[in-house]
Amino acid sequence: MPQSIERAHRSYPWQRRRRRSLYIFCVALAALAVPIALSRLHRGHAIRALLEAGRSKGLPATLEELGAWHSPPPQGPNAGDLYRSLPGNEMYDVSSYQITFLIEATGNAPPRRGLGKDVYSNLERMLSPYQEILSVSHEAAHCETCLVVPDDPRKEIFDWTFLRNIQSIERMHTAEAMMHAGQGRSKEAAEAIVSMAAPLACFREQYLWPLQTFVFRQHQAIAQVLEHALNALAFDDEDLACLDETVLRALSPDAIVRTIAGSRLEILDESAHPELLINPEEMRGWQQDRLHKSVLFGALRAKSLLGMDTEDAAGFIRDTDALIDAARTSTAALLKTGQALRLSANGIRQDMALRRVMTDRMIRTSELFVQSVAHMLLVRTAIAAERYRIGHGAFPVTLADLVPGYLDHLPGDPFLEGEPLHYRTLEGGYLLYSVGHNHQDEGGTDPQNIYMTNQGDVVFRVERGNGT
Repeated sequence: MPQSIERAHRSYPWQRRRRRSLYIFCVALAALAVPIALSRLHRGHAIRALLEAGRSKGLPATLEELGAWHSPPPQGPNAGDLYRSLPGNEMYDVSSYQITFLIEATGNAPPRRGLGKDVYSNLERMLSPYQEILSVSHEAAHCETCLVVPDDPRKEIFDWTFLRNIQSIERMHTAEAMMHAGQGRSKEAAEAIVSMAAPLACFREQYLWPLQTFVFRQHQAIAQVLEHALNALAFDDEDLACLDETVLRALSPDAIVRTIAGSRLEILDESAHPELLINPEEMRGWQQDRLHKSVLFGALRAKSLLGMDTEDAAGFIRDTDALIDAARTSTAALLKTGQALRLSANGIRQDMALRRVMTDRMIRTSELFVQSVAHMLLVRTAIAAERYRIGHGAFPVTLADLVPGYLDHLPGDPFLEGEPLHYRTLEGGYLLYSVGHNHQDEGGTDPQNIYMTNQGDVVFRVERGNGT
């Protein structure tokens, strides 16, 4: 045999070691792949069975069924298209610290009257460059088909630019309503508040919690702005009827059920990207919280690679099932179930981090939903009280006076089962309040910090002082 051929067939020790190592690696990879495949198969059957049980309660069990939850939009001009036509790069500027400071200073100035004219002049000056945007937004607010139901809800909901633009529009209308109220323009103030509430009707049937969190928080903003406006001026009955109709359109009693049922399907779906379910603003806010950040993003990274294991996913479905069942009973039951789940989470293994994080997110969204229900009940009750004043020349003595002429039924406190909202008349106004998350009647005391929802009551106070 020629020497060159003999060298080609010669097997050096390092070559044999490399072949052996490659062989061992392939065998180990195959041995690992088989149990993973079997585990995935078992997990698929187990999770499918749990979701099938939810289908009997009217909940979607697949992403296709979730998409079918959305009704097709009515024919004709859609307000969502008008909102999308607005120039986003101009809108975001309105969230500047200056205008935010002026809004908060105006809204928090007790008794929400008597501020210097320069405050309202500054608001007017800051809004002047955005008159075209405000004009289009007012047009969208009166669009009869104010409904956004995209072909692929997940794709559009993840468009953070669109959501950020809507938030900027809401800041404009907040400032606009306060400016008009301070300058005594009731018609313009009512129009601005209507324009605040109208976009929320576009999101009634969406389900992912970043969007619903925005909607729930906006309910609180509407309550605060209307309270400020009613302390500065009196609306006529036509304005109040329009406000009530718009607020009613913005409400969705089953919003929290949709949010929990829809979000959990996205989280369980292996092709989904749960990191998109976290608002980028929140991500930046967690920079200092290393433990929270590492647990959350470690869990999301593991989910994107391996998915939840069967026990983890099954526990998450059971948690969300409990919240959904409670939400269909009452808001008070929803809060109680959330508290119980939060306590039981202490016993969940640390390696089941995604279940812990996502269940806690659903609980916090549920609590925010109940808070928003309280604010909107106060808003509708205040509107009814103002309409009663126009018809009878004085505010109602009790809330029972509003039924059935102005309200279908006596409004209950969403935080306490079977308890009504609290109400009493004041000189030139009235005090409405719910006991809030701490379940303690504190006589209509505002929380010391608006961000501490476990302190004080949820309050709506009107004191015009002149009986108007």
